[in-house]
Amino acid sequence: MEDLCSKTVDDDPMFVDKVHLFVRDRSIDAVTGIRRMGRENMVRFTAKVCEEESISCSIYPDESGDTIIFYHWEGIESIAESIIEKRPDSDILFGQDLCHQVPAVVRWRRKGKRV
Repeated sequence: MEDLCSKTVDDDPMFVDKVHLFVRDRSIDAVTGIRRMGRENMVRFTAKVCEEESISCSIYPDESGDTIIFYHWEGIESIAESIIEKRPDSDILFGQDLCHQVPAVVRWRRKGKRV
C-alpha cells in the first residue's frame, strides 16, 4: 500500500536537482513535478528555486522578475508577447497539469522560435 502514497520533495532529491537545472538552463522545455504535488505548488516551488539560484522571479500578475511564472497556460499568449516586447531577455514559464496528477512547469516559446 505504501507504493500508492505520493512522494514529497524531501523524498526525491533528484526532483530538486531537476528543477534547479531547469531554471538555470533555458534550453530545457519543461520539468515535471511529483505526483499529486499540484500545479500551483509546483509553480511556487519553481519560483523558490529561482530565488535560490539568484534568479529574480515573480508570479503573474507581478511582472517584476527576470523570470515570470504563470499558474496556467490559458490566456497567456498576448501577455507573454507583451512582456517579451518590453523585456526580450525575460524567461516566461507556466504551470501545466499532466496526466496521472503530475504537474509540470513549461517554458513558453514564441511560436516558431526556439531559444
